[in-house]
Formats: sequence, structure tokens, C-alpha cells
Amino acid sequence: MGGSCAAFLRELPLPIVRIGLEAGAAVAMDAYGSDPKRQQSGQTDFDRRRHARLTKWPGPRLIQVGSPFLREPQYPRAMRQLSQIALLFCFWTAALLPERAGAEVLADSSACLVKPKQVVQLGSSVFGVLAELRVDRADVVAKGQIIGKLDTSVEEAQMALDNFRAQNMAPLRAAQADLAWNQRELDRRQKLANNMWSKVNDVDEARTKVAQDEIAIDKAEDDRKTAQLEAARSQAQYNLKLIRSPLDGIVTEIKLQPGEFIYETTPVVTLAQVDPLIVDLVLPSKRYGTVKVGDVVDLRLETPVDSTVQSKIEIIDPVIDAASDTFRVRLMLTNPGNKIPAGIRCIANLPAATE
Repeated sequence: MGGSCAAFLRELPLPIVRIGLEAGAAVAMDAYGSDPKRQQSGQTDFDRRRHARLTKWPGPRLIQVGSPFLREPQYPRAMRQLSQIALLFCFWTAALLPERAGAEVLADSSACLVKPKQVVQLGSSVFGVLAELRVDRADVVAKGQIIGKLDTSVEEAQMALDNFRAQNMAPLRAAQADLAWNQRELDRRQKLANNMWSKVNDVDEARTKVAQDEIAIDKAEDDRKTAQLEAARSQAQYNLKLIRSPLDGIVTEIKLQPGEFIYETTPVVTLAQVDPLIVDLVLPSKRYGTVKVGDVVDLRLETPVDSTVQSKIEIIDPVIDAASDTFRVRLMLTNPGNKIPAGIRCIANLPAATE
């Protein structure tokens, strides 16, 4: 009883319990661990320390009834009376409230924090000089939007050259014209050979030129396809110098300004996805199995929103942390128009459960 009452007194937020307020560590004495007569009968310091259970307390000094220190002249009579009232209240409460009686109603509320679904430190896949930054802090960005770009003068020149080669049709048209001319020449020589006015060698030469022109056309088409592929590669290299947003969100921080050098691991801006928002809860293991994915949870949002909204359970961790005997639950909160700011505190009212 004494140990449980001592723990109970430590948890009570009552002014009458926090007696003898002093800075530093607090001394909590067991209710049955002291006897003034034994101290006057020559009890050793070791025996005294054995009866006195010293416990470190992070707040004000807590002095429990039954300690010999309460009977020393330095504490007034009113202080001793208040201490006795606090201890009697502890015994009365412990007698009326059993430690466990039947079904226990589990806690249905939990303090929480509203957070963005994603926070991205956006950088560049290549290094170079930041030439342009098109956003500022608190700007709303869309997925795929160009936020900034590096110096692309070399890439732009190469891309223009490759695009010109890809669109150049002159070699193909020249090969087609040669083929048409040599095909007509072959027809004429074939007629003359049939009338015995042309040599067989002239016909064979014309056929060879036609075949060569067909190969030249194929080569011109292949060269054009190669130029198109090179143009696509130049476009890809150019796109690497463009910094695009990977999500719909807002800009929360600017890391670099135009003119500064970007290394491959240097972030340029910080983006946050605030629609939807998420809330991570840490629940005791007793609540495992009482909540399910898709359950609706009421969230009481604090200032500046100061309203109650509904969220849904999105993820329940399948593993319970052995050290803390808890598991995590993630809530999903829709935020159309970004009306709810991330970072505010909330209270999650979980569905009541009994075990």
C-alpha cells in the first residue's frame, strides 16, 4: 500500500502534495520506512539509509508523510497537517478504486501533431551554376512544374544542332532524285538492248547504279533516325538541368540563390505536400486490434484552426515496439485548398474500446 500511495502522490497535480518546494532533487520517503524512536535509540546511518528510499524527482521537492524530516522543527505545524491530509486522501482513494476490476476502458484520446505527407529536399541530379529560380517561399507548386534551372547554354546549342540534323531532309531527297534518274536510264538502255542498239554491259551498269541509289536512300533514312535519337539525347541532357517539382505542395524554404554552385547533394528548395496531411499516433499495445484501417477518427485541431475534423486510419504498423510496448498508427487528413496548416497540435479521439 505504501509504495502504491507514494507513486499515486507523485502523479497528483495538487498543491497540497508538493510541500516544501525547493529547487533541485526531491526526496520521497516510504510511509513505513521511518520511526523517530528507532532513530533516538542509536540507529546507525546505514540503517537509516536502508529505511529511507531516496528517489530522484525532476520537479519540485516532494516530502511524503511518515518521513522524520516532517517532524523536525524546520517544518511548521500547518505543513505537517497538509501532508497528513494528502496521505489520508491517498489511502481513501486506493480503498475505493481497485487496481483492476473487470473490463478496463482503454484511453480513447491521444495527443498528436499534424504533419505534411511528404517533405522533400529538392536538388539537382547534375552539378552546375544555378541560373534561374522561379519560386519563392510559401509559393504553391504543381507536380512537374519547373522551379529553377542550371546554366544550359551548352546543352541548348547542342540541342539546336541535333534538331537541325534530325529535320534535314536534303540527303534523303538527293538520294531519291538519283534513284529516279538512274531508273529512267535503266529503262532506256533496256529498250535499246532489246533492239540490239545497246550493249549488255551498259544495261548492267545502269542496274548497278539503281541498286546503289536504293542503298543511299536507306542510308539517308538511317542517318535521319540517328539524328533524331541524338536530338532526344540532347533534350534529355537539357532536362537534367531543369529542376522540377516532384509533387503538389508548397515551398517552405529556399536553400540557394541564382549564381550559386549546385553540387549533386546540395538541396535547392524544400517542398512540403500538405494535401493530404498525416497524423502519426503512438498507441499502447492494448489498443492493437481495436483499430482498423479505414476507421474514422475525430481530430480536435488547436489554434489557429480550433475545430474538429474527421480523418481516416491509413496505416497500422504490424510490429509492436518491444521497448516501449507501443505501435504506430497513421491517420490521413484531406486538406483541400491548404486551409489547415501543417505543424499544429491536435487531439485524436479514437473509437472507445473495452477489453
